Amino acid sequence: MKSSFLFLIITISCFTPSALAQSSDVDGNQLLEHCRSYLGIANNDLLPLAQEQLTKMKVNAGFCMGYMSAIADSNARNEHFCAPANATIEQLVRVVTKWMKEHPESLHLNAGVISYTALRAAFPCH
Repeated sequence: MKSSFLFLIITISCFTPSALAQSSDVDGNQLLEHCRSYLGIANNDLLPLAQEQLTKMKVNAGFCMGYMSAIADSNARNEHFCAPANATIEQLVRVVTKWMKEHPESLHLNAGVISYTALRAAFPCH
């Protein structure tokens, strides 16, 4: 089961960055929902779920992983934030998710703006 989940996440994340580039209408509310799924799986906080719910959770997790991978890739060209070289996508997801939980008044904003704001706060460039 774990290998099929990993395959699903990798497959989804391969397509997500191009979809992300075409769509800027993802807001913080949507990203938070997706990234909560990602962290639920990463933390192994899976309650007994119906197959349909588990599938939705995996798709959401794949979206979050792909979105944050695209943020990290675009940062390599523009340096909006200065995360350590060994920072993982999971770490970036945790930073952005924490920021969104602490700033619910900003969840209506574009997810890219939120992500860069959170990551800049956590990893400023000196």
